[in-house]
Amino acid sequence: MRIFLLSCIVGMLALTGPLSVSAAESVLVIGDSIAVGTASVLKPTRTAAVVGANSRTIAGFDGSGTFTQMVISTGSNDKGQNFSSAQQQSYLRSIRDKQPNAKTVWILPYDAEMKAAVQAVAASYGDATVDLSQLPSSDGLHPRSYSTLATSVKTALGTTGAATQGTNATGNASTVGANDTANTVGSGSGFFGLVPCGNGGIDSACTLCHFVIGMANIIVQIRNLMVFIGLVVITGMAIIYIVSAGNEKMITLAKNGIKATVIGILVVLFAWFIVNVVMFFIFNAKSDLGIGITFQGTNGFVFACSTTSRAGTSTGASSRTTATGASGGDATTAATVGTTTCTNGRCAKDASVVTAVNSNTSGVPANTLLSIIEGGEGCNKSLSTDGFGSCGYSQALPRIRTWCGITGTAAETCAKIQKDVQMDMNCAAKLIKSNYARCGTGIQDVASCYNTCCAHNCAKATNNYCGRVQAYYNTCI
Repeated sequence: MRIFLLSCIVGMLALTGPLSVSAAESVLVIGDSIAVGTASVLKPTRTAAVVGANSRTIAGFDGSGTFTQMVISTGSNDKGQNFSSAQQQSYLRSIRDKQPNAKTVWILPYDAEMKAAVQAVAASYGDATVDLSQLPSSDGLHPRSYSTLATSVKTALGTTGAATQGTNATGNASTVGANDTANTVGSGSGFFGLVPCGNGGIDSACTLCHFVIGMANIIVQIRNLMVFIGLVVITGMAIIYIVSAGNEKMITLAKNGIKATVIGILVVLFAWFIVNVVMFFIFNAKSDLGIGITFQGTNGFVFACSTTSRAGTSTGASSRTTATGASGGDATTAATVGTTTCTNGRCAKDASVVTAVNSNTSGVPANTLLSIIEGGEGCNKSLSTDGFGSCGYSQALPRIRTWCGITGTAAETCAKIQKDVQMDMNCAAKLIKSNYARCGTGIQDVASCYNTCCAHNCAKATNNYCGRVQAYYNTCI
């Protein structure tokens, strides 16, 4: 019995010891939503990952700095992109060359063709790989458990713990894939503070999302503290039992202490579970709040939402992330436009529209703009849907077309945007961008302002406009 308890003490000390590797190890996790989910478990030194990003987008992420280890997840969103195999290889090498001296692990996508492409580049560098096809998946794209994936990655890196926590960064703020950056918090997520905002300009201004993140962070810290205290008490009681030498009072004290502490730990964990479930349902109940809560039951509780501030302009704003495992539904501003990943609908199959969307002059993420044009407005440049002179794919009113700098009568400006799809997309993007500061950048915020001119007004939008845009947007990421 005493040998068993001694073994338990050793095990508990191991469990309560540091989970991070040596401070000499610094890790960069870069890539797509799978990188985001992996980082939520690994807690790397830095994360540069965006949901829905393809290899071309990731190649533009900021991978500067010096890291001893790098984890790359890419290729899952490359299928159907308009770049060649040679270009893909170039993008993959560009990603790898961000940290040429780092020990690197590539996460191979489920798709066989994309897997082969990534694997070939990894092999050329002599890098280790983790094969997603060996892990269960519910959608053929993402693993069911990021904890399992993170364990495989750590094994490939040759570490037994997570990387030392440091700054957590978004994907390159000047490049978008669409730049659908989300902040998440889950078990063990790391921020500079419990509430990552309003820190004298270091963080972005506080939003509703930060409130959710702050609550979840506090809950996680309380849970961790209580469990740690419980393990310390159990260790102490076990030592008392071992040295009791048959003293009945000491034995009884030790047994009762261990029993009470185990019950206490179970109560704490159950309370944590209940609070997280309640939080999830509360913040998920009203989707037009624009905070985009998501939940991953297979990887604990992961709350994901946009942290872009609605208090001022969004352009150039930055927000740190501890990686999302969830796909999220919020678009953020950026200096340049990425490539749309939407494939459904007439506009997505019209090369001229896609080119115009990808080239819009306001820097609106391509998936956001196409979701408005396709999901909200129906992709019909010849149809006026409101009887007030709306026109073009954007269904812009005459006064909006004039505001966009398109001159002439209502009929003339209509004819111009019907003929020039780039002009049409630029006008729609300009309107969306102008609403960012007032309405927010979440996809439903964009939809609400575009359709009703008001923030958080999805309930009064025509024919479930916000829902249609959100549903289409979800097919793009």
